[in-house]
Amino acid sequence: MAWDSYRNGNYDVYVRTAIAPGKWGAETPVAATARYEAYPSIAYDPAGTLWIAYEEGAEKWGKDWGAYETSGFALYHGRATRLRGIDKTGRAVEANADPGAVLPGVPDRRADSDNRQGASVDWTVPNSDRANQRKPSATPLPPPSPKNTSPRLRV
Repeated sequence: MAWDSYRNGNYDVYVRTAIAPGKWGAETPVAATARYEAYPSIAYDPAGTLWIAYEEGAEKWGKDWGAYETSGFALYHGRATRLRGIDKTGRAVEANADPGAVLPGVPDRRADSDNRQGASVDWTVPNSDRANQRKPSATPLPPPSPKNTSPRLRV
């Protein structure tokens, strides 16, 4: 079972597996950072590894974005699909390939640009300089970032 929780003041993703009929194992944080992490999808592969795909957004998503304050990230701007695995022993495992390599993000931009989901540039850190340098009454523009949402796994 996987879910997202707002208990820490931002969305985080957790899993819990059944260890016997009617008995659940311990809660395991899959993604519990200051970033937005939500909408998990889970599937087991044939080797018994539990894969968790989820949506990741920037820190302070939607919290510092409006008509007068634009140092944060607007709602629904900047979403990446992330993938984590947990093997039968409970050890975290990584995928052999970066899912961001096939999820280019912003449609009209080069797939190898910094807006791409798998890019090394950390688009998820709000930049207050963008807000401070905006001309008065100018439309606030969110930074270029991927817009991949609603991850779904299938084995």
